[in-house]
Amino acid sequence: MYCYAPLRLLNHVKGTSPWSGESLSIAHLEHLDDLQSRWLTLKDHRQNRVNQFRDELRTLPIIYKQIEEQQAQNTLLTIETKEFTGQMVLQKDKPVYVSLSRKNDV
Repeated sequence: MYCYAPLRLLNHVKGTSPWSGESLSIAHLEHLDDLQSRWLTLKDHRQNRVNQFRDELRTLPIIYKQIEEQQAQNTLLTIETKEFTGQMVLQKDKPVYVSLSRKNDV
């Protein structure tokens, strides 16, 4: 039996598998409090990763900015870094959508 953590994060947490979908094996747990403790650790690490990613997005050099005319509340940003190129859509009342790809994959 496994407990899966969201967003394929945190392989380095003790007791998790080295698999991209991070799982906590119930067989390795000594008691239920151990599961809760590990889950809280996963959540904390995930939030830290999300915050780090947001900070990195804020510092990306924007090479092109375009306001979409069909939906004036959206802003389309083209992003380019040393390794990545992509687009970010900023929507007034919805989450940010980011599409990035490695330059050598394009």
